[in-house]
Amino acid sequence: MDNKNMEEFARLHRHELCMTDEQICGIAYVNTKERQLFRLFPEVLKIDMTMGTNNGNRPWLAVTGRDSLRKVFSLVRAYLPNERVWVFRWMFQSCFPALLGVWYLEKVKIAVTDRDSQETLQMDEAINALFPNCLRVHCGWHIINCGREKKCPRKNACMNKNKDEWFKVMKAMQRLM
Repeated sequence: MDNKNMEEFARLHRHELCMTDEQICGIAYVNTKERQLFRLFPEVLKIDMTMGTNNGNRPWLAVTGRDSLRKVFSLVRAYLPNERVWVFRWMFQSCFPALLGVWYLEKVKIAVTDRDSQETLQMDEAINALFPNCLRVHCGWHIINCGREKKCPRKNACMNKNKDEWFKVMKAMQRLM
């Protein structure tokens, strides 16, 4: 089903993506050194999507890990055609096992995601299928930053006498992130 969805998407959207039939619409990769680091330290995966960071304006998925000294290393990188459910399913249930190895996916204990519902839904399905010892959690930065943006008053909403307090609170919240 996933390949059928991907092939259908590619067939319908190649023209708007300025692609020929020989070109690909998504790519995921990992280099040898980073795969070796993951195999040594498979416990934590941080999964993050960014938009508008490349000249094709395509979604960019970055997966990182942590070593025993808590240093972050890049692991999987992917240019994706969009952020639809089938794309995340393809990434988590096809690319991850192929690039990282099923045996090592079983060693993952924590997967950190942002709050994108399609991403988290597919990560949860992948956890059920491939990551039996894994717990998915939301990224603390996304929780704090999204909460701050939704719930905190803006600087111009504060009265002049409260502006100093507003700056102190915002500074304290930024240190948490």
